[in-house]
Amino acid sequence: MKNATVILLALAPGLLLAGCGKPAETSGQNEMPAAGMSGTNTAPVSGSGAGTITSLDAAAGKITLDHGAIPEAGWPAMEMTFDAKSAILGTAKVGDKVQFDMTTASGAPTVTAIRPQ
Repeated sequence: MKNATVILLALAPGLLLAGCGKPAETSGQNEMPAAGMSGTNTAPVSGSGAGTITSLDAAAGKITLDHGAIPEAGWPAMEMTFDAKSAILGTAKVGDKVQFDMTTASGAPTVTAIRPQ
């Protein structure tokens, strides 16, 4: 019994600390939230929003928008990066205020149309 108590006391600090790991930190920026924000709806979503272009990367086919809520997707206002075709990227400039249409049908958030606001 004495040996069992000694072993238990030796293991106790490790067992107590095992659940104290710090989760990975993320900024939340540029992460696509699950449609409906619950994580259970993975069906493609289409919607529209308004925002400001904060960056463009034509080579990568990416546009980052600081946008208002997109109710159709259940997304709050945030800054996030979307895929976009070169025709859309060619008409946009950083700082432009825009209206845009988006979809998640390709598995990634994609801007399908953009208009000056």
